Amino acid sequence: MFLYTLPLLLAAAAAFQWELKIRCEAQSGDFCLFYKDLSEVPFRKVEFNTQYKVCLLFISGKELAGEKDLQLEREVFLSCAVGLNSTGGSGVSQRSEKKKMVVTDKFAVRISAERSDISAEESTRVRCEAQRGSRCRFYTDRSESPLRTEEFWSRACMVFLTGKEILAKTVPHSEGTGVLLSCDVELEKDREEPISSGRSKGLKVTVFSKSVLFYSIQLWDKVPSGR
Repeated sequence: MFLYTLPLLLAAAAAFQWELKIRCEAQSGDFCLFYKDLSEVPFRKVEFNTQYKVCLLFISGKELAGEKDLQLEREVFLSCAVGLNSTGGSGVSQRSEKKKMVVTDKFAVRISAERSDISAEESTRVRCEAQRGSRCRFYTDRSESPLRTEEFWSRACMVFLTGKEILAKTVPHSEGTGVLLSCDVELEKDREEPISSGRSKGLKVTVFSKSVLFYSIQLWDKVPSGR
């Protein structure tokens, strides 16, 4: 039986590459269980230090986020509980109050487009976001050479791409061509070689020919009005 107040969880903001030290404090215990978000299953069990009345959890921001491809940042709510071992089994306290952690990755990149269906003559605004950088490079499909390079400004690069430009390195199809757009960000450091992020996840943009768009409009015009 626990006669003390709920355990206290202490943590700080996290970066994806850093190792974090998270403290779970209580008056007594034999071990601590750490939980993420609403999960009822602990993701880590740590031995309780009776001298300092604390459990120390060392964990990387990457492991805490729990995602291979972190999209710029993720909020994680942590809590802990303290357990006591006895001859009749283990008893576990109630969980502490949740502590919000924001895990960020300065090398995570996200791409988005204002429109995902355009004609060859139309354009769409494409945005490449990251925590920091000096310039962005935009790619089509698996091409290694960038389609466009733009300067980084206020955590993003923006570029207007026409359907014709998107199709420049792709064989078009009469019914419309789906092209995967991606981007990466270059981070420059003084007296060092530039560091590049990994490529973002692919974003599909479909480019239609004029005839297909016109045909679609004609079909729409013939839809009954419902009278």
